[in-house]
Amino acid sequence: MRTRTLLLTVVASFCDASTFVGAGQLFSAHVTGNFIVLAYDLVHGADRHEWSKLLAFPMFFVAVMIAGKVDKLSSWPRDDYRLLRVEGWLLLLAAVAAAVTRLAAWRPDLIVVLIDMLVITAMGFQNAFSRLYSKLVFAPTTVMTGNTTSTALDIVQGWLARPRDPVKVEHLRDNAWLLLVFLLGCLAGGFLAWKFGLADLVLPAGVLVVYFRYIRPEKADAG
Repeated sequence: MRTRTLLLTVVASFCDASTFVGAGQLFSAHVTGNFIVLAYDLVHGADRHEWSKLLAFPMFFVAVMIAGKVDKLSSWPRDDYRLLRVEGWLLLLAAVAAAVTRLAAWRPDLIVVLIDMLVITAMGFQNAFSRLYSKLVFAPTTVMTGNTTSTALDIVQGWLARPRDPVKVEHLRDNAWLLLVFLLGCLAGGFLAWKFGLADLVLPAGVLVVYFRYIRPEKADAG
């Protein structure tokens, strides 16, 4: 479970930082943050491109609904990780589209928005997975506010308590790793998006497709 949760956390933070840097300050995982960015843009004179941020929330909402439907498709073999593999293919499609437009120096507004919506849809699938299969992850993987709060409480109630609470100390270690890999994912996603644009999404896409298609998570992740 630990490996799986940390991997998904890296993917989410990488994608969020990538779209923020490479897609005009768009949050793809923490979608409600786009309301704040949009408010800032409006105050400072938003142009027509900034209004695409309004699409992020309804697109995310619809994506989660679609994920719920996909999860129940009886025509597919029963598989707990199908949503994550779909997420990987969506990110790969977004990465290829971004690479093509970058190499061709052809970036019409509609194509850019569609690429952004693909990433948001992928993040909707990951969020849906975390809700539908909460027992397969030990904490939320896309937004760290709750995990940060939990970490602070574990320090007080576990590490500093006398006697120490071993359960809370163990939980503190897990959350500390979670916050660390989230930070590393943000740094990697932001830097690579600055260098290569959203084509960098090929990395988290590859990780998701390979890990949840060719590696048995139950065997690779004993935690």
